[in-house]
Amino acid sequence: MVLQLTALQFTPAAIVISIKRSGILLACLVGWFLFKERGITDRGIGSFVMLAGVLVFFLTKPDQHGQSQYGLNLALSIAAIALAGMAIALYLTRRWNQPATTQ
Repeated sequence: MVLQLTALQFTPAAIVISIKRSGILLACLVGWFLFKERGITDRGIGSFVMLAGVLVFFLTKPDQHGQSQYGLNLALSIAAIALAGMAIALYLTRRWNQPATTQ
């Protein structure tokens, strides 16, 4: 909490909160490695989409002159790629987890 309040003094609140919320990625990794959780594919995919959202915030962050370094087009491209990747990953995991049909 102290680090969050310190970060709020130097960085816009939206970026600080998005970084704080992206801690779910760490929780998924710890659950998988340490506790040997199964079926965390959906949570992992969602975590990486959240991480892409944090990246979008950083790419559109304005400098002292009010201009973003990379621009909105690159940020929207990253968001679109992340969402397309999530859709593909969810489709593939659903297909792989279906029981095999015998004919």
